[in-house]
Amino acid sequence: MRALYPAAAAFEGTGIDVNEIIYLKIRDSIEIFKQKAIRLLQDLIRIPSVNQPPNGDEKAVQEFYSTWLNRHEINSSVIFPDRIIDFINHPARLLEHSMYERPIVIASLKGSGDGRSLLLVSHADTESVGERSKWIEDPFSGVELNGKIYGLGSGDDKCGMTIAAMVPLILRRAGIELSGDLVIASVADEESGGGNGTAALLASKVVADAAVYLDGSNQAIWNVGLGGGCVNLTIEPEVNIDFSNRIEKIKKKIIGIKSEIKQRVILDPDFGLNFFENDLQYGFYSIRQRQLDDKRIQLSFFLDTLPGDDDISLQRHVETELGTMGSIKINWMSRFLKPAKKLNDNHPLIVTLSSSFTQATGRKAMIGPGRQSDQGLIDYFGKIPCVLFGCGRRGKDGAPHQENEYVLLDEFLENLLTVTLFAAHWCGMRQK
Repeated sequence: MRALYPAAAAFEGTGIDVNEIIYLKIRDSIEIFKQKAIRLLQDLIRIPSVNQPPNGDEKAVQEFYSTWLNRHEINSSVIFPDRIIDFINHPARLLEHSMYERPIVIASLKGSGDGRSLLLVSHADTESVGERSKWIEDPFSGVELNGKIYGLGSGDDKCGMTIAAMVPLILRRAGIELSGDLVIASVADEESGGGNGTAALLASKVVADAAVYLDGSNQAIWNVGLGGGCVNLTIEPEVNIDFSNRIEKIKKKIIGIKSEIKQRVILDPDFGLNFFENDLQYGFYSIRQRQLDDKRIQLSFFLDTLPGDDDISLQRHVETELGTMGSIKINWMSRFLKPAKKLNDNHPLIVTLSSSFTQATGRKAMIGPGRQSDQGLIDYFGKIPCVLFGCGRRGKDGAPHQENEYVLLDEFLENLLTVTLFAAHWCGMRQK
């Protein structure tokens, strides 16, 4: 591993482990800032920011976040997407979601030299509360109980926002100056396949040598990810044909299409059977049905795509399959989420992040595939190598998008240490 800062050469032959010194400085700084980090996470949870397509309530939490950053001498701006000229026609934009009064936050820390630049991204919006009666605490309490911090968005993704904000403070307290530039971004409209906050971020011409999306991943490093999008079918009754029976036949046809995708996921060497059973199986065959009026029925479902898939070809295949089922109006999302293409285990981004995780936790990093996120948008449209890494509890109690969402305090602090070490290793640094 290369030295963390230029002055490291002065210690050659002395027996002093510079990496260990840096690790201890960062670890000790985190201990000093531990309560500040917890309070910031709690404060963010306590400001509702629910994504309610086509709109969202991220403005208050984004303004609080930017103010917090500026108060701690981290240069930050609140930027409204509809005021970014290139956002209007950006190819990553989802037309169905409005971005009125839904700002993004961009903060920057200028490096001292010629190190590699890094983009740390998180998202400010959350899913809905769900059934409030199932919450053991208020969804916006941010309460700490038994080593857990509860609240809507705690792991998805107020945790990511907090970690990104704390990194500059910890490095400053440790007396470390990065060589490469560090950019921190908090976007809106990540949930529900939105991605418009990330589209606005890319339209603002942000650049970096690498990006880490600090979202919920059970502390795994997602080095490849699925894409996909939602499909809405509007079905009207036909003369002399049993409507209920026809709806059931259409559902079977949809399940058949989804089964084809399942087989492709299972056979793909980057995903496979274990990924499907552990990460994708829940809700995979879900089809939502609702009555539009006294005649029409709407069926809504999600289609997953793999890296290299062509969205248009998939859509034409679905249209052909459903074209035999009578009068159906198909409404496609204006833009599917893009899959994140795979970064190999020897990619510098993977090597640096995984070694930082091991240094922080003493455990081997988990590297593998992930589900849909804005990771693919950053990779595809921004041309920035991107992985996803975060807390969250997917498939477990306290999971994102479920009642009683929480993040384990120990994992939160482990990830904070991991990301701070990673920023130092990736960007390069020197002691002040």
